[in-house]
Amino acid sequence: MKKESIPIQRLLFYLLVIGFLPIFFTLSSIYIKKTERQDLLNSLDASITQKSLQNTSEVYNTATRKHFANTDPFYISKELETLHLLEQEKQELEKAARSSFIQQEKSLQKRQSFLSGTSNMLTFSSGKEQSFSNCKEILYTQQQPVEVNVQDIQKILSLVEGKKVGPFLPKETRPHLLLSQFSLKKNEGFLNEVFSLHMQIIQREYEK
Repeated sequence: MKKESIPIQRLLFYLLVIGFLPIFFTLSSIYIKKTERQDLLNSLDASITQKSLQNTSEVYNTATRKHFANTDPFYISKELETLHLLEQEKQELEKAARSSFIQQEKSLQKRQSFLSGTSNMLTFSSGKEQSFSNCKEILYTQQQPVEVNVQDIQKILSLVEGKKVGPFLPKETRPHLLLSQFSLKKNEGFLNEVFSLHMQIIQREYEK
């Protein structure tokens, strides 16, 4: 029995569809990532604006003082300065390093060393303490910028803002923290999209 051959026009159509699918999925992935990033940045702008408009009468709010009465004064050093950033990229680099073709690539080794050490960890210096009638404020300034991805930004904001951001939940030990500055600058990532982050945080401690 003679087999029917597929018409050349239909065969070309199938090949075009198959060839277009990877491009379609790549463009869809890029669009989703850009949308996620923009939503996060919009949320951040709104958060900082809201903080800048807060009235200083909040200091004298009894409910506020009660809420933060038993929080951890060393929260920044325990929760923020211990964060390991760009974990996803670190894992991808470890996989790439196992390849015999790029095992000796100097740029890869340098990047691995940067992510595995303490150079890309948050460190803060505390400024002069300001005292008020019912509380004191300390300004913590990040000593050097760090590289972060969208997930890192979400986690940091959740820890500082005390609310759910993306999949990350706030900590109960969080003291009263206010973002004084939160600067993001897009960098050329080694493998993925990264940002340079620098921030200042005001920690407010109430009299018990």
